[in-house]
Amino acid sequence: MVHRGNPAAMRAAKLMEQLNATGKRQLISKLLLVAAIPRLLFVLATPWLSRRPFGGEGYDGYLQVATNIVTEGTFAVAPHHLLSRPPLYPLLLAPGVAFGIPILWTYTLQVVLGVATVLFVFLAICEVCQSRALAFGCAAWFAIDPWLIWCTKNPMPPVTSTFVMSAIVLVYVKGIRSHSLAIYRFIGLGALAAIAALIHPALLPMVAGIVAGQFLAIHGKHLFMVTSLRAVAIVAGFVLVLSPWLARNYALTGRPVASVDTAGFTYFASQVAYNGTLKPNPFEFSEVASHLNVSVADLDVQYFTIKDEYNARLNKLAAADIVTGHWSFLNLAKRCTIQIIWLWLGAEGLMLSAAHLVYLLPIFALLTRAIARGFFLDVLVMLIVIVPTTCVHLVSMNIIPHATYSMPLLVPILVAAAICSKGALSAGILRDNRESSSDGRNTAVLAK
Repeated sequence: MVHRGNPAAMRAAKLMEQLNATGKRQLISKLLLVAAIPRLLFVLATPWLSRRPFGGEGYDGYLQVATNIVTEGTFAVAPHHLLSRPPLYPLLLAPGVAFGIPILWTYTLQVVLGVATVLFVFLAICEVCQSRALAFGCAAWFAIDPWLIWCTKNPMPPVTSTFVMSAIVLVYVKGIRSHSLAIYRFIGLGALAAIAALIHPALLPMVAGIVAGQFLAIHGKHLFMVTSLRAVAIVAGFVLVLSPWLARNYALTGRPVASVDTAGFTYFASQVAYNGTLKPNPFEFSEVASHLNVSVADLDVQYFTIKDEYNARLNKLAAADIVTGHWSFLNLAKRCTIQIIWLWLGAEGLMLSAAHLVYLLPIFALLTRAIARGFFLDVLVMLIVIVPTTCVHLVSMNIIPHATYSMPLLVPILVAAAICSKGALSAGILRDNRESSSDGRNTAVLAK
């Protein structure tokens, strides 16, 4: 303990603080290089690696939406496809289209966001782990994720959604470890969750996981009111940011569509394709058309989506099929198991799938170790964030290679895995809350 009346001790403490800050800055500088160099090299090599035209059919039409924003002022893949893609990622691409440099703009944007993501992951791990060496190692490992680097060249939202997820996890961890109400922080957390949903639709239910995590982390009945206020602030921030898009969609369809309107479509597009094997299958537009009693031509397929007018009917049919349909527990369990494999390992080729498997093994080994060391609740507080989104993937996604969708989910998993370290024994996510709950320090929270 440093006393105010001891100048020597105060000078020593200040010097130690300066040394710590300098050491942290040096680690960050090295980390940014580790993140930036492979991305820049990969982007430079893209002309020799890419097998698809930039922004073509295989990239889901995000560049087409950006082009329509610039040229026609509409958020649309095509005139009858107004609700098939979320708005924020095309908005980020739109300046590149407007300036006539869409490829350069996209590559620059995604390299910058990829590097910033690694920085946020490092800072989040520093919050739950006293070992900077472990924090640096985990963040550097995240920086060389082969899928994250591969997607730098694609005009699609995985890199951007992973960046937003890293910001969410950083704010989330800081909020849980805080002893004050800090209502602004939780409004911002809800706003970030809405931004994530407006970039990647499957992240829409993540706000439920964020709220649930707040209640999992509390210790002591006197903290329940504070946590409830935090939950209200999260939902308020979420609704506030999402409301303009809700209002726009209600004006178009009479329904307040929260992100995109294609859940029923993707559900039925995968039903026939799903055959209980590990073989990936494409969309089955004939299956979708048969449920609507129309022809495939009537669907007006554009970038793997169909006319907006059919989506409401498909959503109702899908809900009825899930509730009263043919899903047995065994069939659903088998489907979800295969979906988990494709969610994490699905790739454009066997080599990339194998590389990602090798990459993931140390992360899940650390996660297992964290649980074995008695940090199950700490790990659960992190993983609960992504449970709702994972469930959406397992039920509605079609069986095609889509490991890109798991990239945002990897951020909280990696932070949870970092809790396994010795340093985290005194600095787990919940550790401060447990200690302060036992000595009564948090009773002053409401007064703040």
